[in-house]
Amino acid sequence: MPITDHKGIPGMESGNLCLAIPFCCMYVISILGNMLSMLLSDSQEIRFDACLTQIFFIHCFSILDSGVLWAMAFDCFMATYNRLQYESILTNPS
Repeated sequence: MPITDHKGIPGMESGNLCLAIPFCCMYVISILGNMLSMLLSDSQEIRFDACLTQIFFIHCFSILDSGVLWAMAFDCFMATYNRLQYESILTNPS
C-alpha cells in the first residue's frame, strides 16, 4: 500500500504557514467584523455600505476557497493518475 506525503506547494514547504495565517485572518475579519460590532452595541441593523462590503468579501473569499479546493483536487488526481511523472509535471525544468 503506497504512502503519500502531502507537502503543500512544491519548493515552498517552509512558506505554507505564512500563506495559511493571512487567509485565516481574512476569513475571520470578513465574517466576524460586523457581527461583533452588532453584538457589542446591541444594534439590530447595519449600514448599507457595510452590508455590501461584507457581501463582497464573503463572495470573494468563497470563490477563492473554491479555487484552492479545485487546485487541491486536481493535484490529488495528478498524483494518483500519473504517479511516476508527477514530480516532473509540477516542477519547472531548470
